[in-house]
Amino acid sequence: MQPKHVIQRKVEVEEADRVRVHGPRAERPDLPGGAVFLVGIPGSGRSGLGQAVASRLGLSFLTYGDWTAAGRPRAVVAADETDLAAEGGPAGLRRQGRVFYLVSAPPFICERLLRERPGESPEALLQAVSGRFFAAEQLFMQALHFLLPGERPLEELAADVLERLSL
Repeated sequence: MQPKHVIQRKVEVEEADRVRVHGPRAERPDLPGGAVFLVGIPGSGRSGLGQAVASRLGLSFLTYGDWTAAGRPRAVVAADETDLAAEGGPAGLRRQGRVFYLVSAPPFICERLLRERPGESPEALLQAVSGRFFAAEQLFMQALHFLLPGERPLEELAADVLERLSL
């Protein structure tokens, strides 16, 4: 016998997507320490977000190349799909730290890039960005610990990263 009318009214709450866990903090062996990686294709917002997160954490913000040259310190690191390949694939990057995939739709990235390069052909840029996005997406999805929607405001994204780092 199944109960009828178990949920009888809907309650509206502020910040319905927020979650709070109570009790002792459990260790998460699947979430390594080390660096904080922001992965995505160029134009996805990795640099702006990386600088914001690094300043709040008191860490350096580095590109992947600078990070490896510096001896792989604890830092916030921007990486793209070529950097994942250099690290031995998605699993290699996951072992080095926490990976946030900053996913932004190609039209959104194109709008951002066209503001920086107003003389470029919008159609050609969209085609190039779309090609790179779809070629790299599977690698980023395999590498991620967390997914970030890149269209959100920078401050929201930074707060989200900081919250997820405290898990």
